Amino acid sequence: MKKLIFLSAVLMIASLSWAQGQGGGQRPTPPSSGEIIKKATEVLSLTEQQVQQWTEIHKKYEADLKDRSKAQATRQKMGKELEATLTEEQLVKFKEMQKKQRPPRDGRN
Repeated sequence: MKKLIFLSAVLMIASLSWAQGQGGGQRPTPPSSGEIIKKATEVLSLTEQQVQQWTEIHKKYEADLKDRSKAQATRQKMGKELEATLTEEQLVKFKEMQKKQRPPRDGRN
């Protein structure tokens, strides 16, 4: 009987560990500035000048993005500055790209 209880406990712990390893509530790691700029360059066909501007904007806001209390407002400011560097055609693609990247809100934060 003791062996059965012990085996049940081990299986329960193992299954919990496995479930957590499968994304058990952990937030995904956000992409780096370099990855964001690389993707934007591919999708939006950014020029060298635009890439340089985007890099400078990302560096400017890097510290504030790490502060969770400032992050949302910082992303909005940064987004407006990034949009200002784009042509009209690029801006349309950029807004479409943003819509696709936002996960649907399901009541969880």
